[in-house]
Amino acid sequence: MLQQAETWAAQYAQGVITTAKEEADDKLSNELARLVALKKVNPSIRDEEIITLQNNREQVLAHLNQASYRLDAIRLIVVTH
Repeated sequence: MLQQAETWAAQYAQGVITTAKEEADDKLSNELARLVALKKVNPSIRDEEIITLQNNREQVLAHLNQASYRLDAIRLIVVTH
């Protein structure tokens, strides 16, 4: 039973991690593109802001690549008749 729970948790966790990476990449890439486009019309946007956002995106994705699951508990229900 524990092996089945770990197998299920691993598969579920991988799906959650993949979804999180896709969403983070999408949102941070869009924000980066928005900031770069804004810099073209607004010179007050500093290069440091763009570099910081690029670094932030890279770090978030790197940490999500290292994400894993941990099975903390399993519930066992015993029914007696």
